[in-house]
Amino acid sequence: MDEKKIKAEHYLYWLAFLLALTLRLFQLGAAPLTNMEAGWALQALSVARGSGAGIGAQPAYILLTSQLFSILGDSNFLARLFPALAGSLLVWLPFLFQRWMGDSRWLHRAGVVMAFGMAIDPALVSLSRQAGSLMPALVFILLALACLYNRHLVWLGIFAGLTLLSGLAFLQGLLIIAICWGLSRLAGRKLDKSQFMEGYPDPASASVPAPSVRVTAVA
Repeated sequence: MDEKKIKAEHYLYWLAFLLALTLRLFQLGAAPLTNMEAGWALQALSVARGSGAGIGAQPAYILLTSQLFSILGDSNFLARLFPALAGSLLVWLPFLFQRWMGDSRWLHRAGVVMAFGMAIDPALVSLSRQAGSLMPALVFILLALACLYNRHLVWLGIFAGLTLLSGLAFLQGLLIIAICWGLSRLAGRKLDKSQFMEGYPDPASASVPAPSVRVTAVA
């Protein structure tokens, strides 16, 4: 693709990310916490105050939110900040599959449209504005798969760890991904090898050496 078009595409992804952030952070703490949100927020507050309370099934949310409470004080805004930031990262998912798009301008345009769609989708925005690990679990598992596809193994380990620390909610994401994969297999779709950019191997077909697997496990 033309270098100017690539730069313009990058700017559009950043614009989609800023739009996602704005929609998710605008008056984030205005509404009171629901009973479920309050349960997770209170666990984080207990950890922040050093009460020694047991950590529930969403340790990533509780530990990170407790640090925010310790530094900035407790508020509804901070109780929902981690899911909102995680939900904003979802718009970068099409960007991570640019190699699969190859030189097809239509696929690149579709990726940008998808990014803006995920930025403004009411369901995703609403879920990102709820305290808890439902949205982080979904985002981190998708980012981990994208890093696996691109063989970014250190980031794969990091996102996989965050997925596990998000609690049992990641099982729902695995179920959705498995269903989509099964439907794709039933439809008989196969990637056209000519789609990949010249000079770049297909990352999905590249083998992963044993030392890289160990690096991923450590990450």
